[in-house]
Amino acid sequence: MSEQAQAEEKRLTHAESARTMLAAARRGVLSTLESEEGHPYGSLAEFVATDEGDAIFLLSDLAEHTHNFKADARASLFIAPGMADGRPLALERVTLVGEIEPVEDRDAYRDAYLEAHPHAAGYIDFSDFAFWRLRVEKARYIGGFGRMSWVGEEAYRAASPDAIALGSAGAVEHMNDDHTDAILDYVRAFSDIEAPTSARMVALDRYGFDIQAATEDGRERVVRVHFDAPLRGPGQVRKAMVEMVQKARAQLS
Repeated sequence: MSEQAQAEEKRLTHAESARTMLAAARRGVLSTLESEEGHPYGSLAEFVATDEGDAIFLLSDLAEHTHNFKADARASLFIAPGMADGRPLALERVTLVGEIEPVEDRDAYRDAYLEAHPHAAGYIDFSDFAFWRLRVEKARYIGGFGRMSWVGEEAYRAASPDAIALGSAGAVEHMNDDHTDAILDYVRAFSDIEAPTSARMVALDRYGFDIQAATEDGRERVVRVHFDAPLRGPGQVRKAMVEMVQKARAQLS
């Protein structure tokens, strides 16, 4: 799907989604090439995102992945926010592909890294630990069934994380904990699912939100609900959600 078509769909572009997932995440699967025989080697790694869309890791020289990328700098980082979900293949994930390079200024990302990973204070100054950057060259974005594309470096660098999506965790949790009736009404009013058996919000951005709904026959679907107009800031989220539930209930009455 082209960037133009993605914009017309009233969703974040795939580039924006990739940048947002990186900015929101704190850990993912770092894949390198095993240094002796070249097999793919995946390991859990913590990181922080840069403003340019790269990932910064604090890694030990003793780690297997460090041996690997010192021999071959090619690597990827897999991020899947919904990995623990009951149906993760219906939700978005991204693989960032590029090469790993050393960060020469050890203090450049120290504060940001410790803010994201306070436990790292216990080993950040060890002599065998150093900062490394995954310089992203392209991204493979998958937004669920039928929504996927490769994002080139130019589009990836030009995009920015979505401010609404980055700050959405609290709002999504609140809706799921306290307003399940409203979420069910969204599904009934704005989709062809007339009698959802359950529903929960799984994502929120400036254009709208996604709901994972279960149907009477046991199937699950992701329903997209669009705001009447894109939100300009986090302060508009509550008002927009109230307006949408009023609209849904008026339509259902």
